[in-house]
Amino acid sequence: CTTPEDFPRSCLVIDDNLQKAQFVELRDGRLVPGKTIRLIRDKFNKKKLELDGEGVAFSKGFFYVIGSHGHPRKNKKVDPDKLDARIKARSQIVRFRAEDGSVAKIEPTSNLKKVIADVPALKDFIDQPLDKNGVTIEGIAIKDDKTLYAGFRGPVLKDDEGKSRAVVLSAELDALFDGGAAQHKLFRLPLGQGRGVRDLAAFEGGILILAGPAADEPGTY
Repeated sequence: CTTPEDFPRSCLVIDDNLQKAQFVELRDGRLVPGKTIRLIRDKFNKKKLELDGEGVAFSKGFFYVIGSHGHPRKNKKVDPDKLDARIKARSQIVRFRAEDGSVAKIEPTSNLKKVIADVPALKDFIDQPLDKNGVTIEGIAIKDDKTLYAGFRGPVLKDDEGKSRAVVLSAELDALFDGGAAQHKLFRLPLGQGRGVRDLAAFEGGILILAGPAADEPGTY
């Protein structure tokens, strides 16, 4: 939402199976659906490819939607070219400014994947399936209007004692969209054995983390 308090609030809802997001108005006790907005136009053989949007944030007048940057599920017999196209479509962050019911230019960037590739602890997990501990982002938060935090469901890393460490990666927001070299930092968090990040939210100067199972097996949140 554009504001964390009072009503009504202008908000954005995303769906990981679509190319679109939807505006909603949050009133005291109910949601009022609004217009939809198309975030990406990626296709393969004229068929739409999903962004696999997993997180949404708002900062300085802009909505930000992050794709999973992950390998699609159940793709043992998929055409390699189609698989590459699907991963490329998911490996984006999209931002736009919404004012007075109209939407300014949609700005996508794939530069976060380049940042991930520069992190030695993460690069070997790029384009790997989730069941092989592959890169899958499920949270986004923006702090101080200048730093983007991406929360990873996978990979879950191991420390020197073999204990699980969930991953959050921060990067300079403007550099990601301007094409510059984004300063970044890797956080390894003790969220519990086998747990990764399932969502992030900026809150009162810090960041809230929803932790949950990294794999598809049952586990606690």
